Amino acid sequence: MISCIIPAAGTSSRMGAWKILLPLQGIPIIFHSIEALLPLDVPITVVTGYRGIQLESIIRSEYPQVQLVRNSDYELGMYGSVCRGLAGISVDSDALILPADMPLITADHIRPLISLWNAKQVLRPACEGKPGHPVLISAQVVRRALEQPGLDSMHQLIGEYTISYFETDDPAYITDADTPEAYRHLRS
Repeated sequence: MISCIIPAAGTSSRMGAWKILLPLQGIPIIFHSIEALLPLDVPITVVTGYRGIQLESIIRSEYPQVQLVRNSDYELGMYGSVCRGLAGISVDSDALILPADMPLITADHIRPLISLWNAKQVLRPACEGKPGHPVLISAQVVRRALEQPGLDSMHQLIGEYTISYFETDDPAYITDADTPEAYRHLRS
């Protein structure tokens, strides 16, 4: 079983505006991440933090099937939000982690990763030599994340395991909306 985590707790400091609710193709950026996962019929958890009550209300009204958890320590970084989401999934579940600011990712981007998934520890796409998202991690890696509170980042966590890469030339896997320039590019 694969459970999906969408970390969406940050303040969008590099953007200068709260990026996950910025419009893109008529819907908020975070809705693109949720919409990418819905056709896969997998459990979805969105981790909120900054302006959590507002975001939870918006998501609940559009996607009542999505589980919501709040990371009250969101200022400490995305890894804490990922762990907060992982804490709510089954102990036997693998996890797919899709950041909320990757609006070009669709179900068609995720399906090849899932089809390659069997017996891997970590799987992630790579484009133009750059590692991308979403990242799939095994239940073993999930347990390690939850049992080792001293870790600081996903990079540190997955660096302890064999990482398999899905090589692609599709820039959607490495395109996010972190800065005003990136957002303008997505809108053009």
